[in-house]
Amino acid sequence: MALLLAFVSVVMGVLVAMPASAQTLTWEVALRRARDHAPGAVAAGQSVRAARADAAGAGRWPRTNPVIRLGGEYEIDTDPSRGYAVGVEQQFDLAGVAAASSRQAAAHAHAARAFAEVETLDALREA
Repeated sequence: MALLLAFVSVVMGVLVAMPASAQTLTWEVALRRARDHAPGAVAAGQSVRAARADAAGAGRWPRTNPVIRLGGEYEIDTDPSRGYAVGVEQQFDLAGVAAASSRQAAAHAHAARAFAEVETLDALREA
């Protein structure tokens, strides 16, 4: 009888010692935490952001910066002469490479978003 009384007093002491601000964990909160903090889901979300940034810059014109070239020669002969050359180069998109690059980047962003959704569902399944 004394053992039962001691057990009941310990259990009551533990119950009384619980803080009043303890919150219950609901299913929705658990799912949100799993979605927000699962390493795979977080990494996949970062991949989506990177793919969207790549898609925003893909297909922009000009794809490369202009290039300026300078050159010159100097000959010492009976008639010293000097020759200089200046050139500016710029690549143009004649074959639709920029448009194809833009479509490819958009498809990559879409695939990254789908992969992130799969990672999130996996995290929720494992939670």
